[in-house]
Amino acid sequence: MFKSFTKMSLSAQIFTGLAAGILFGFILSLSAQISPGVDNVISNYVVTGFDIIKRLFINALKMVVVPLVLVSLICGTCSLSDPKKLGSLGGKSILLYLLTTAIAITLALTLANIFDPGAGVTMETTDYVIKNAPALTEVLGNLVTDNPFKAMASGNMLQVIIFAIIFGIAISRAGESGKKIAGFFDALNDVILKLVTIIMHIAPYGVFCIMAVVIFDTGLEAISKLFVYFVLVAITLVIHASLTYPTLLTLFTGLNPLMLI
Repeated sequence: MFKSFTKMSLSAQIFTGLAAGILFGFILSLSAQISPGVDNVISNYVVTGFDIIKRLFINALKMVVVPLVLVSLICGTCSLSDPKKLGSLGGKSILLYLLTTAIAITLALTLANIFDPGAGVTMETTDYVIKNAPALTEVLGNLVTDNPFKAMASGNMLQVIIFAIIFGIAISRAGESGKKIAGFFDALNDVILKLVTIIMHIAPYGVFCIMAVVIFDTGLEAISKLFVYFVLVAITLVIHASLTYPTLLTLFTGLNPLMLI
């Protein structure tokens, strides 16, 4: 059985882990309701162990975010033959991002208003102090970090992105020395991508533990009421991925989306 599981595609493995985690979480929750003694054993040992694995997996994903963004942006920027093209490329990327985001929000709000997935769900509220938004001048003044290592350690992605772009431009203009550094970052990018691949291969087990813990902690009744919401989110993502992106690809490039499948 395990061999047949490992022969599946990664996406199929993750989906299987998701379904198995939900099922196992239901079993744990039912067992805890039937016997209080079993509840203590499950909470103290099984769920605690799963929670440790869950946190390890989530931390592993967070671990590669900053290195992946930093190195890939440096490689992409320094590979441009003419750094002046970066402005045009960046502007088009921002416009495309805003367009796809607007379409996604419109689609999500439309489906939410039609199906009303939150009907009948009551959630506990917690006290939360809303922080004042920083002034625009403060945001603009902090775009460039005074310490790139601090920005990476704190996960300030905007500062990391700005630093990566500036550093990539500097590499592209450094002549032979820049080519050596660019080669190093290309090799480092390959290593980081391999690291991401390794982490993703344990994703089915991480997702299994996450879902089992969530189902056990949340309870069957709350999850059943949120099932419509989960299904609606999945449908929205499928519609956005299968219609929005292929349509934009055809409109802006004239390519047939089926060629890329």
